Amino acid sequence: MDFLNALGHAVRTIDVPFSYTLTTWSAGAISVDYFGVPRLAYVFAFVIAAMGAYLLCAALSFGQTAGPPQIRRSAISLINVFSVVATAVVSAACRLATTPVIGYAIDGFTGTLTYIVAISALLYWAERRRGNRTR
Repeated sequence: MDFLNALGHAVRTIDVPFSYTLTTWSAGAISVDYFGVPRLAYVFAFVIAAMGAYLLCAALSFGQTAGPPQIRRSAISLINVFSVVATAVVSAACRLATTPVIGYAIDGFTGTLTYIVAISALLYWAERRRGNRTR
């Protein structure tokens, strides 16, 4: 394997976690900008709400047995765009908060939920498109 192939493999391996990291950092930065430096309770509110969004999606999809979607690796790179989408949603959602602790919770929840739903929509669309080509 030459260096460029190794580089390509590394990039494809971190596509999803890298994009979610960008989403989390962006949501946190928006929270700090809008509500100020967080107290410990704000950090916990952010993390617990983000975990809540994840668990909500996990509960809604519990029992689904379909295997992973078969999509081209180049399409997976589009996932990184979703960190921008989630950041825009968080930026708008934070204005709904009446207190900083609620604001941090809203930002953690909406960032995670938007990210997961956007990726799910991409995977669903890719599978539907792939299915239409094989018919």
